[in-house]
Amino acid sequence: MPDHAVDEPLAFSAGGKCIYWNLCCDREAGAVDITIPYNQGSRAWGYWGYSLRSICPGYQPGYFMNDMDGWGVFGRNGTYGKHGTAQNPFVPYNNRLYTQKGNCVMAFSTSGGASGALPMAMTVPVQDTQPAVTVARLKQKLEAEVQKMVSAGHLRPGYYSTGWFEYTAGNIAPGLGDYLEDPFHNPSDTICTLIRALPHLSTSLQQQTSSYIKSEFNSYPLYTYCHIGWASGAAREVCIIPPDDTSRHSGPRLQAGEATRHTGNPSRPIHSMAHGNTFSFFRAQQGQCSTT
Repeated sequence: MPDHAVDEPLAFSAGGKCIYWNLCCDREAGAVDITIPYNQGSRAWGYWGYSLRSICPGYQPGYFMNDMDGWGVFGRNGTYGKHGTAQNPFVPYNNRLYTQKGNCVMAFSTSGGASGALPMAMTVPVQDTQPAVTVARLKQKLEAEVQKMVSAGHLRPGYYSTGWFEYTAGNIAPGLGDYLEDPFHNPSDTICTLIRALPHLSTSLQQQTSSYIKSEFNSYPLYTYCHIGWASGAAREVCIIPPDDTSRHSGPRLQAGEATRHTGNPSRPIHSMAHGNTFSFFRAQQGQCSTT
């Protein structure tokens, strides 16, 4: 697999003895035979390299963008764009490799050689049956998830890294917002979410959750901290944080030190309390809660 820029996402899939990959924007694609030792010449190969339009001319009539080599992340293409997380790995099936490129489904095989595209597939009207989700079922799910939080104790932010986006998400340098790649990094995120959940919980869990809210507020006052940090707390993520990512291991960050770096508004967490029930919040601080 050739070297590529860190901000150019890849998609991977596997089938049999091969791992398949393709690079964003329909640029490159190839495979690796994992049964062949590393560094042997026949171990890896490519299917195309910046040449898909010459291999399959006219394959993008359903792609809505002036620049066919562009990103195409948003707009009429929806999730079938060419950049970001909208990559489509190969699907090996019946001696063919299937993929979607430019809103076109392609099939590659050793006996290929089609000179043109097949007719456009027609839309078949169907009647979707939506599964019924009752209020009781939603409350049961909410109860279970909140109980997980209360049982785990203080939770550190969620960990996720996309590479290039970190520079514009306010994680590394001033950007579009405040640490957008750190879910639930602001103490108000957790507190407001739990306040809104309080009326829908059982009596016993309401009491536990109220104590949890009070503990979180006392440990990380909304008027003091903009980021709870990574020094303590149970993990939210399923992956292991890389040991060389030292920025994730720092302690809480103060509002005063971050106000000018990002939003310029250190009172944002306090304002966000309006999205919860402020009255319930103060009752929770007193060890009480209301289900109305």
